[in-house]
Parts: sequence; structure tokens; C-alpha cells
Amino acid sequence: MGMESKEKLNPSLPSMDVVEALANAEKLLWSQLNLTAATGNTIKVREAVLSLVLVNAFRTSLGDRRQGIPSVMAALLGKSMPLCRGDHCSS
Repeated sequence: MGMESKEKLNPSLPSMDVVEALANAEKLLWSQLNLTAATGNTIKVREAVLSLVLVNAFRTSLGDRRQGIPSVMAALLGKSMPLCRGDHCSS
């Protein structure tokens, strides 16, 4: 659903450093999500999912073009939305 370009983007070195830092953050967030999901705390699961989606949005905006990631993030967002409705979250 995002915009695609035929041009190959060559991000500058600082952007690549940020993408690498975001990749490390993503690994840690996946670990957190696995641990949190095991405890059943839906609020923390939702927070981890939203953080993963944001990290991947930042990575994409900096030129990271991994295949399949938008659909994975959309699925995660779709599954996290029923966890909270309005100001009340299930726990």
C-alpha cells in the first residue's frame, strides 16, 4: 500500500547507522514480544506490537526495503487493535 519507486535509494552512511540501530531494536522488541506473550499481559503485548510497527516504519522511511515486512506489520496491527477499545484494555 506504500509508495514504491523504481529508483534504487542509496542512503547516506548516517542513515545506514540508524537503520542498523533500528534493526537491533527490532530484534529486542521481538524478544520482548515473545516473553510478554507468554505471560498473557495484553497491554504489554500491544505496546510491543506498536513499537515493532513504528521501528519498521522508520526503517522503511530510511530506505530499508525488505520484502514482506509491510504485510507482517499490517497483520500485527490488525491483531493488536482488538486488545484495546477506547480507554479500557483487556488484561
